[in-house]
Amino acid sequence: MKMKLTKDNLRKASDHLFYEIWMMNRLASLLEGRNTSPFASKPVGYTHTSVSSSFRRSTGVIISHSNVEENDTLRVTNNAFIEAFGIHVRALLHFFYSTGQDDDVVATHFFESPSVWGNSRPFKSKEDLQKIKNRVNKEIAHLTYARQDVKSGVWPFTEIQNDLNRIVEVFKSQVSEELLGDRWQ
Repeated sequence: MKMKLTKDNLRKASDHLFYEIWMMNRLASLLEGRNTSPFASKPVGYTHTSVSSSFRRSTGVIISHSNVEENDTLRVTNNAFIEAFGIHVRALLHFFYSTGQDDDVVATHFFESPSVWGNSRPFKSKEDLQKIKNRVNKEIAHLTYARQDVKSGVWPFTEIQNDLNRIVEVFKSQVSEELLGDRWQ
């Protein structure tokens, strides 16, 4: 079912887009051990099973159980944050770089001509986009044999975050403010 692209529908959809951006930024900051602006940089990543003291401090997760239970709880929390980060990143890349299908909300919907966004958005090679999508698919969204071949589970959270925020800034500078919902104010 194709949604009718009205100003009201786009404003509502933009608030959901804002949520995706906000979650991606907050999760990247928490996973990197930052509770600061989304553009603060710290070149550290965590594997799907490692837990750092900065993660413990940044999330405020304090558990009074045994060390085994605490480590298990922290590992689960850390993994859930990594998985959520990957899903939000994938949603944003789909929004900015896909033509969509059926009722998908995509960036081109916010422009009179799809070529306006296509010509102004930052270039991302199909390989770069596919790399992140495959990583989320193979390591998070689907149970695959490819997971067995993952050598390094480190995710470059800040690098991905900064890259996506540059795309967000271009989108915000190109889209009509009347199509952005209240969350954007």
